[in-house]
This record gives sequence, C-alpha cells and structure tokens, in this order.
Amino acid sequence: MRRLIIIPDSANVSNALKVRNLPALEAYEGALYEEIRRSKAEGKFPFDLDVLILTSRYGFKKLNDKIGLYRERMTLERARELRQDAVEFLLDYVRKNSISKVYVMLGENYIEAIAGFDGHVDIPVEYIVQDASYNVKKLKEIIAGRA
Repeated sequence: MRRLIIIPDSANVSNALKVRNLPALEAYEGALYEEIRRSKAEGKFPFDLDVLILTSRYGFKKLNDKIGLYRERMTLERARELRQDAVEFLLDYVRKNSISKVYVMLGENYIEAIAGFDGHVDIPVEYIVQDASYNVKKLKEIIAGRA
C-alpha cells in the first residue's frame, strides 16, 4: 500500500521556468519543495510515498510532470471550477495506486477544490493545515515514516 501527500503549487518559481518548461518539482520553490528535493537527493524519500501537486492552472500534477510559467492563483472561484475534475482525478488515483492514507497540506482555497473527496474513500485522510514551518516539520515526519 502507498501513501499520498497533496501539496499546493507555489507562486515562487525557478528562474529557469521563465525560459523553458520544467518538471514541477524543479519548477516550484518553497519549503515543502526544498524538503522533497533534499530527501530525494539524499536517497531518503520513501518508495511508497506519492506526491501530487494541486495547481491553480492545471489541476493535479505529479512531481515529474512538466509545467510552464503561469500567473493564475487559486481563488475560491477557480477552486470551484476545478473541483469536479480534481475530485474525480483524486478518487481514480487513490484507487489505481492502492493508496492507504492521504495527507492534505493545502490552504483554504485549495481545499475547496477537493471538497467532498474524503467522503468517497474508506481510507484515512489527514488534513494538515497549519503554517509553513509546521507543514515542513510534518512533511519530514511523513518522509521518515513517523506519521
């Protein structure tokens, strides 16, 4: 069984994204992305842990999916536009990948895009909605297998 973390896109992006498309993990900047990159570089990222990025432009993206530069932000209106496709994608992903637990590290508008998802699955869904430093601490625990 696999675990899944859902994180938001970031307004802070690599300068390289301004000239070419990049895999999402390389494109976005921020503490969560830095921790994932670090743990992967050190060989400490668990093989049974998946990460999906909820983006304001594309909906869900995997870490290696290429993205281009965009300026959209996750407004409440945009989250509601994405909801049906996002929930369907997430339900399908959980089923096809034998996900046993989902960690949601999304802010208020982003959570609106997956509203109702947890009512359609029979697995634990943990919402981690704190400040950035707490989320990074929790991410480290999840990567280490302590959460």
